[in-house]
Amino acid sequence: MVALLAALLAWLAPPAALRPATSPLPSRPTSAGFGRPLLPVPVVRMAINDSAPAKPRLAIEYCTRCNWLLRSAWLSQELLTTFNGTLAEVALQPNHVEGGVFTVRLDMGAGAGEELVWSRAEEGRFPESAELKRKVRDILAPEKHLGHSEDKYGVVDDRPPSARSAVSRLLALFSAEKRVPR
Repeated sequence: MVALLAALLAWLAPPAALRPATSPLPSRPTSAGFGRPLLPVPVVRMAINDSAPAKPRLAIEYCTRCNWLLRSAWLSQELLTTFNGTLAEVALQPNHVEGGVFTVRLDMGAGAGEELVWSRAEEGRFPESAELKRKVRDILAPEKHLGHSEDKYGVVDDRPPSARSAVSRLLALFSAEKRVPR
């Protein structure tokens, strides 16, 4: 009977891989599967350099009740891509208390203070991506050219004459009424 009980307990016991290790440190497997040896994973530690000048930080505060997280995340991605290396971070700040909040603030760091870039309450609408980029650029780096976000046709027309005439011909073609002769 004792032998039967010992066999049953041995059968119910977890496999050796699942048993706790006897040493205080967990045992490390020798392969990652398929016969490949495990490579050591390097630990990356970031050093904080307090002597470096502080980079600007942008904060987008959005209403969680209005589900504006996706819009905030998209605009943060656009701003991080455009101002790569200029902005230290873009923070998303959910607002659970006030309804309809959507503000963009820029903190220049080093005690310069915070500046309101966009407020949905003041403007009455959301910013277009190019519009928000221009506003941030005007504060952060006025000399930076934003490429296609910079100009709109008719506002800044520094295209070569061939491109201007081609665009004007296309616009005339699409805007003209088609008259069918009778």
